[in-house]
Amino acid sequence: MASFSTSNGDTTVKFEYTAATAKVQAVVGDAAESLWNEVTNDEGVVTNPFSSATNQEKLDVVDAYVKGVVVNLANTFKSRKAQDAARETEAADEHVL
Repeated sequence: MASFSTSNGDTTVKFEYTAATAKVQAVVGDAAESLWNEVTNDEGVVTNPFSSATNQEKLDVVDAYVKGVVVNLANTFKSRKAQDAARETEAADEHVL
């Protein structure tokens, strides 16, 4: 379930998923470990092995990834719209010899 709430001019967006505790821990844990391994492999530095990560650290890794996906998708779409508008503008004033 997703929701918006507004207070004092700020909006909070929440994405909530409900399932059995074991299922949630397995899904979030596997997603977090996959992301943890990518970051570790990319940076080549292990500051904290995944086996010692807390549930909150695992959730934070997944949350940061999901936020990045949403923001990157929005930015890609924004860029595509600007490119389409520029293409239409230029097409209306094509060079002619």
